[in-house]
Amino acid sequence: MTLIERVPSFIRRDFPRKAISVFFGILLYWKVSMQIQSEEVIDDVRLNIVPPANMAVLGDEQVPIKVIVRNSGHKSLLNLSPGDFKFTIEVPQREKNAKPGEKTRTFKIMEIARITKPIGVEVLDTRPDSVSITLEEKASKEVPVKPRFTGATSPNYRINENVDITPPKLVLSGPKSFIEKINEVFTEHIVLDEKTVEDFETAVKISIPPGSSSSVHKVTALVEVQKRSETRRFNGLPIDVLCPASSGLKAGKIQPTNIDAIIEGPRNVIEMLSDKEIRPFVDLSSFSKAGTVTIRPSCFVDVQGAKAVSFSPEEVVLELMESK
Repeated sequence: MTLIERVPSFIRRDFPRKAISVFFGILLYWKVSMQIQSEEVIDDVRLNIVPPANMAVLGDEQVPIKVIVRNSGHKSLLNLSPGDFKFTIEVPQREKNAKPGEKTRTFKIMEIARITKPIGVEVLDTRPDSVSITLEEKASKEVPVKPRFTGATSPNYRINENVDITPPKLVLSGPKSFIEKINEVFTEHIVLDEKTVEDFETAVKISIPPGSSSSVHKVTALVEVQKRSETRRFNGLPIDVLCPASSGLKAGKIQPTNIDAIIEGPRNVIEMLSDKEIRPFVDLSSFSKAGTVTIRPSCFVDVQGAKAVSFSPEEVVLELMESK
């Protein structure tokens, strides 16, 4: 019996294909083994800095670092992400022998940080391996919230500048030297467009200044939308006299016979308005005796949306006589 005949038949059958399968299986095993034993660099892992209760970090409380890891078990490093790691430095209170006025302190990350990581993954080091933290006395300040807008309404409308914000103020906390310079905070942009023709209420986030914090992150804004009004002066308009026949009186001399009027209304209405559509008048229906009277004129404007807001002169003098 030859050596080949001694090999079991189930192995000899379709041997080339089986040999190729075994080869690729060995290759895959080698690849995974190399990956398990290799080191990996995880970028953009967040280092969280927690200051003492009475202090604040001058700068960002989250610092991006690189983490060098190795698998200490049989887990692949291929699927690791920055979110799988959490580094936290709780800054201790100032040492008694610290130099007066010294604010910046440097810490070795691997020596002081509390690390949360996946099971079976070993953290070897970080880049950088240390971090400098500048602390300052913590302060708080109440500041008003102001709205910000983007876009615009149609030409015939405008936004009332007095936007109702709830809550109207918030308390900011952070480094004293930074907080003292902040006098107000703003909302994120409230969007306006040509369809904005009615009052509206919206919830909007607050743009908290970097380096500070607040327990309030969103406010409610009540925005009043008003029709945009313009004024135009019309000069030398004749005055009509309304005198009912039942009064037994008639109008005599009137001074002046013409007045100027200021008309208010939407821009497109005011631009198209003509003198013929504006009729100043005086109404004598409340008078019952002849004599000289002083009376304020009124005005009829034959266009919807427009009205007279003032006259020059503001009063006219009229002679009332008995009708015969």
